[in-house]
Amino acid sequence: MTGDVSSNRKQPARKRAAKKSAKKAAKSNGRKGRGIALRKHLQHLRVAELRDVMTFWQGTEQVNGTKRDLVKVLERLMSEEGTVYRRVRTLTRKVLDVLLLLLRRDSYASDLPGLFQRLPGEEGVHLEFHEAEAGLKALLRRGFLAEVADKSMGAAANGNGRVVYTVPDELGGTLTSLF
Repeated sequence: MTGDVSSNRKQPARKRAAKKSAKKAAKSNGRKGRGIALRKHLQHLRVAELRDVMTFWQGTEQVNGTKRDLVKVLERLMSEEGTVYRRVRTLTRKVLDVLLLLLRRDSYASDLPGLFQRLPGEEGVHLEFHEAEAGLKALLRRGFLAEVADKSMGAAANGNGRVVYTVPDELGGTLTSLF
C-alpha cells in the first residue's frame, strides 16, 4: 500500500482545536512550553527519518512526498488526539514506561540517567538501563522524541555535552491529557 501525502487535506478547524487542546493541557499540567515545538522537531529530521515517522503515524508501508509535505501532514497527525491515542496503544509496555517517565519531567525532557531519578510522589518503575535506552531509541524512531544537546553542559561549544530527550510541547500536552 502506498500513502501519498498530497491526498491528506489540511483541516484548519480541527488543527486549531487540537493545538488549543494541547496548549490547554500543557498549561493545566504546569508546563511552560520551554521544550521544543513539534514543527521545529519535524523540520530537523531528515527526509528518510520523516518517511519512517510517517509510516508509523499513518500506518502505511511506503510514503511519498517532499520534506515540506511530510512535515505538514505529520504535524497534523501528531496533533490529533485520536491518532495519538491509537499510536500510543501500539507501544510496548517498557517503551510506554519510558514515555510516561519523560512526560512527568519538566518540559517533558530528560537525559538517560535522569529517567532513573525519582520525583516526589512518583512510584518507582522497574526499568533496566538497557531497557530505557532501547525505549528512547524506539520513541526517537517513531517521532515521539527529539534529541537535543543540553547547552548548559557546553554541548554547543565542544560537542561533548549531555544529550537530552524531549517530547515536543504540543505532543506532550496531548499525551498528558490522555494519561
